[in-house]
Amino acid sequence: MSRTTITYRQGDTSKFYYQACEKLSDSGWKEIGSGNYGSVWEHPDCDTVLKVGVHDNDNDGWLDYARSCAKTRSPHAPRIEAIEIHPEFYYAELERLQPLPRDRYQAEGLERHGYAGCIQTPSLRAYVRRTERLRRNSTHGPDYHEGNFMVRPTTGEIVCTDPWY
Repeated sequence: MSRTTITYRQGDTSKFYYQACEKLSDSGWKEIGSGNYGSVWEHPDCDTVLKVGVHDNDNDGWLDYARSCAKTRSPHAPRIEAIEIHPEFYYAELERLQPLPRDRYQAEGLERHGYAGCIQTPSLRAYVRRTERLRRNSTHGPDYHEGNFMVRPTTGEIVCTDPWY
């Protein structure tokens, strides 16, 4: 069922996050978003984007979420093509999504962080409840905010991109 390839690398290419980002920039990639633990990059010749993130061995909210996404067919999970894990950082190739407009974010009931029962779309409500059940069995906290929901441009579906820290 998994559609994600996960590769672990030891001691090859650049070792640190900032060096990895510098290499992307030097290769024509443009940073289009960033957060506390990573950044997202686009290239004019690619239909997908790269997420580059710092990780803490086996205790990384986004990597754990990405692994759970590989096991679901939900339209609300991001499509992750590949993840390459280095000792200090990772690259992930993801589908290109668009920002979720604020009015749609509010209309959907997503501004009430942590209250899945307020979400209007039944399949999205069920998906957020699923991610919460999985998160409660981990060491991660909830990270539901406007920047962590996006839209799949081909279908208009809301995608939950990064619900755990």
